Amino acid sequence: MTVIEQLHAIDVLQPISSWQEINTGLSHHCFKVVSKAQTFFVKIYNKPNLSSFDTQISVEKLASAQSIGPKVISYCPHGHYCVYQYLDGVILDDVSITIEAKHKHLIDLLSACHSLPKSAQALDISLSVDNLLAKVDLPYAAKNNISDSVSDILKSINVSANELVLCHGDINYTNVMVVDNILKLIDWEYCCLAECEYDIAMALTINNIAESNYPEFVALYNDKSKHAQASLKKVVSYAKLCNLLNSLWYVANHKTSNPTLNKQYFQAKAFIHTFA
Repeated sequence: MTVIEQLHAIDVLQPISSWQEINTGLSHHCFKVVSKAQTFFVKIYNKPNLSSFDTQISVEKLASAQSIGPKVISYCPHGHYCVYQYLDGVILDDVSITIEAKHKHLIDLLSACHSLPKSAQALDISLSVDNLLAKVDLPYAAKNNISDSVSDILKSINVSANELVLCHGDINYTNVMVVDNILKLIDWEYCCLAECEYDIAMALTINNIAESNYPEFVALYNDKSKHAQASLKKVVSYAKLCNLLNSLWYVANHKTSNPTLNKQYFQAKAFIHTFA
């Protein structure tokens, strides 16, 4: 069954008046669908992982209940698709405000996310790295060196099981929607339980925020958050791991001839080799 056939087979969308593919990503297909005078956002998964999908849906319902995520309308129990309320807004990346204001929005969402009930699986960074390494063409010795470096960093972090919070895992500017001046987080695919410093570090690295801004960012987070307090030292350590995870993911999923994206691809490969 093609993706379009899957779309037209979703009962809650029938009859479909119109549809538009709004993002052909590296992993999933996303559509804006109009049906019965309502507009929906539909995500169809290429390779559903039922365990993580169930967790994602559960967390997205929690986020929606707290008004920081879109409403889940319907989903496939086998993880093939999810239908959401369509958010008629603008991604934070396209909002004409200062960088400082965007940072504040990220901090507001990080704090809100970390206050949600702990309903996800605990993050295993070593396993995540190993899974990505399996998809990347590197010498065996280099992969071992990377795994060893990750273990050393995790030992230095000394993760506290008592300090885990619900993390979004991918709070970048393109996953934040501004709808009538209200912030909404989308794409909870990488939600997990982890220390708040991990989520902060991922937000910092994935948005290319300079390390010189880390102290102020962490201080503002600590002022805002009522459920967790972040250590700058841990954030810096987690940032190394987040840069590695992002680089491995990018190299593993790179499928384009776009010159700009190719440049990012080679930058990601270069960063990976600093660990190898």
